[in-house]
Amino acid sequence: MKAEYGLARLGGILGGGAFITAACCFLPLMLMAAGAGTGLVALVGKASVLAVPLIGLSALFLIAGWWVAMRRQSPARVRIWLGAGTVMTGLAALIVLNETAVIDFVLERI
Repeated sequence: MKAEYGLARLGGILGGGAFITAACCFLPLMLMAAGAGTGLVALVGKASVLAVPLIGLSALFLIAGWWVAMRRQSPARVRIWLGAGTVMTGLAALIVLNETAVIDFVLERI
């Protein structure tokens, strides 16, 4: 149980990190619209280089976690972590692949 729960948590955390770093293209725009200072906006922009590596690492840990969880018939909390990580990683990959469309969408709404 510990192996799949560790993989699930790590995949979920990396998926969240991947989503946050992938959001670098539109998150600074939304922060500026909300009145955030330039220091915070610059900090978010610097993290953007980590998006693709985090997506890859998250996908690897999630695949391993799902594989172990299915073989051992893990409890629901492990599958919840894996599901959340999978959704966050998928959203991060979609954002990175459609970066210009996401920026255009956000700029139209501001």
